[in-house]
Amino acid sequence: MQLLILLLSLVASSFALLGIGRTQSVAVTGKLTCNGQPARNVKVKLYEKELTFDVKMDEGKTDQNGEFRLSGSKTEISTIDPKVNVYHKCNYNGPCYKKFGITIPDNFISRGATPQKTYDIGTINLANKFTALDVKMDEGKTNQNGEFRLSGSKTEVSTIDPKVNVYHKCNYNGYFTPLGMLFQMQLLLLLCFAAPSLALLGIGSTQSVAVSGRLICNGQPAANVKVKLYEKETTFDVKMAEGVTNQNGEFRLSGSKTEISTIDPKVNIYHKCNYNGLCYRKVGITIPDNYVTRGANPQRVFDIGTINLANRFTGETTDCIN
Repeated sequence: MQLLILLLSLVASSFALLGIGRTQSVAVTGKLTCNGQPARNVKVKLYEKELTFDVKMDEGKTDQNGEFRLSGSKTEISTIDPKVNVYHKCNYNGPCYKKFGITIPDNFISRGATPQKTYDIGTINLANKFTALDVKMDEGKTNQNGEFRLSGSKTEVSTIDPKVNVYHKCNYNGYFTPLGMLFQMQLLLLLCFAAPSLALLGIGSTQSVAVSGRLICNGQPAANVKVKLYEKETTFDVKMAEGVTNQNGEFRLSGSKTEISTIDPKVNIYHKCNYNGLCYRKVGITIPDNYVTRGANPQRVFDIGTINLANRFTGETTDCIN
């Protein structure tokens, strides 16, 4: 299968070198902030996604206002699949860079070498941590004694958050693994069960958080979009607040929770922008720890910025039950 993909990629590249295919172009713009301030000199790159290696179409940096504009063109036999990568240091002091990518919708791709319209990603706070999909590090099965051992490694700018999933049929004769039968055991499983018990007993500290933002869809306010504020737990996330955006696409949520450790809040967005399926597109944004307040009343509000829901973020999923 991998060989087939490689061959198809090489064939497509050969066609492009021979001038076979059609020239397509794209342009993208946006504004980047870091904790409310313009994010200057942030590196941004425009790529065309390929099966093997992405091809760079343009690159640049944000100006003094945190704004950027990139454009490029490529000859392909099929529709190009452009994305913009952002490399930044907002709330990060490590030797490398934090990186996230946004895929540009197909309806902003133009025929010819000159883009006819520009895709605006919105105003994005780089302090946002977009929730990603889980990455498998290892898998296996239990032996005749019911024992197993798994190991794996991953390169990350922050500490990895490993877990093990167990899929079984114990006391279950159905065709699918129900949610109750699919459970996740974190390495600190004991703390998972101890923390809620301690919270019920009033042991721990009350912490609160508030989040606001504005959502748009293709430049227009995204009204009545469902947003939920959660506190991430090892097993199931705990809802702290929910609401919908107003006519201007704006929202504000706040909530509090008693925990023995620092709470890990996130906001989930469920929307239908550029999507006609039965379910909803879902984007999750983790709120930085420095916006968590001691006490039941938040002392500051984390602003996620103005986000274009037409953006396809890395790790985005669909959700039918929300």
